[in-house]
Amino acid sequence: MNAVFMFPGQGSQVLGMGKDLYESVPFIKDKIEKASSVSKLDLPYYMFESNKEEMIQPEIAQISLYTLSTAIAMYLVEEGIQPWAVVGHSLGEYSSLVIAGSLRWEQGLELLLQRSEAMRKVNERNKGRMAAIMGLDESVVAEMCSEISSHLGEVCIANYNCPKQTVVSGQARAVEEVVQRARDARAIADVIHVQGACHSPLMENAQHELTYRIDKLTMSPPTCTFISSINGEKILDINTYQALFKHQITLPVYWEKAIKKCVELGAEQFVEVGPGRILTSLVKGVDRYLNVISIGDVHSLHQYMNQYTLSS
Repeated sequence: MNAVFMFPGQGSQVLGMGKDLYESVPFIKDKIEKASSVSKLDLPYYMFESNKEEMIQPEIAQISLYTLSTAIAMYLVEEGIQPWAVVGHSLGEYSSLVIAGSLRWEQGLELLLQRSEAMRKVNERNKGRMAAIMGLDESVVAEMCSEISSHLGEVCIANYNCPKQTVVSGQARAVEEVVQRARDARAIADVIHVQGACHSPLMENAQHELTYRIDKLTMSPPTCTFISSINGEKILDINTYQALFKHQITLPVYWEKAIKKCVELGAEQFVEVGPGRILTSLVKGVDRYLNVISIGDVHSLHQYMNQYTLSS
């Protein structure tokens, strides 16, 4: 079966994520411990025992999500379960690069440590926010953003997730105004619990910091089909992609386009690898008939492995 491994981005983190996997699967425990050592973060504490305020810190959220998602996927690969394709949402692009063999796991971890630190610095100077808008066409949201940006502050569409579901990003007052106008239009609009205005021009300083480090990387061609949510396309040339990847933190996420590209190329199943079911919901928003499952705990991991064995 042509299975697409999907990797979640910041906002999917939840307290307690991966605890049963850490306690039951030595391979996954080892990855979490190794990431703790490299990052100097006590990941078992932050993932299992901390609080919501700590979990939304960019460094903690990003490293925790990356570590858990890649650990689950790498364990599946160790057990002989290879993805036909990979796709990641925002931060999940880093996990995709690792599972596709374009980056080593250690490289992805180091790069994310630098990314989260750069984001933290930007957010200290400019308190950005993000908000999800559900129930309005993207053209309506784009018009709102354009009008508000002209007089109140920078705000733009950061995620094109599925029909009538977008995420906006920008300066706090401007984002709050979009939320209010969307609610006035009878849409559902809520501020997302992340720190910073990711995927917006406000992250340009962070992008400049990352560009130097990304330029020094040597990326390998992907070993499986790799769909990038930066442009919603299959990566054909790794050097061209690397030039695009430098701008990932300021460019929008084209999730709907990426999922449609997977389907066009022959995807038969979508597997969300990591905590929560946000991507599962978004894929169903693109096409409710698509075959989607999620793997975020011991039960779902074993269930997927058993199903894979039976279908092989």
